Amino acid sequence: MKRKEMKRYRKFFYGLLTTCSIILISIVAFAGEYNFNPKISAREIYDTNINFDREDELDDFTTILTPSVSFDYNTEITNLSSSLRSSLYYYATETDFNYETYDGKIDFSYNLLELCTVSLGGLAISDTTLESELQETGRVRTREDRFRYDYYGSIGFDITELLQIEFGYKYREVNFETEQNDDYNLDVFSFDLKKELLNEIDSFHVNVIY
Repeated sequence: MKRKEMKRYRKFFYGLLTTCSIILISIVAFAGEYNFNPKISAREIYDTNINFDREDELDDFTTILTPSVSFDYNTEITNLSSSLRSSLYYYATETDFNYETYDGKIDFSYNLLELCTVSLGGLAISDTTLESELQETGRVRTREDRFRYDYYGSIGFDITELLQIEFGYKYREVNFETEQNDDYNLDVFSFDLKKELLNEIDSFHVNVIY
């Protein structure tokens, strides 16, 4: 995926997330418990091999700035949480390695009749293949921009005080800046069953994912 398209996806999601957050905040701000938490952190590190190359290692100092904001709202039947975060990496000498990552998330759940809970959520991450692959698989790859977003939902039922079941679905799409990696998407269906035994200490748990 070309850089222009990556930026378009990024702007679309964050615009949508911001709009939804403003609407939801406006609706619920006059009731329930809510928390708005902006913050920023800074780190300075020295890395002896910023390019993860065995033969031609580059060392440099890196300044990492991480601004973020989160909003949470809770009532007896409703829970809402959303967050936005960015990490900015600045290298003292090797400025060509400078990069930014972004992630945003929103989750909403609603308890119906105290027996059924409906949950919806979305997640977007804009990072690079070097960091994502290193964190997720432990492998080092050539750095290029990657954009991933997830949409997910679930519905859970309290059949009895000791038996709960939940059905879930998640859609994921991953796009890359260049054609070196293939874009892909996947669908995940899940079923979860939890049964507490009569002693209310032990439990039986079954989780099926397809």
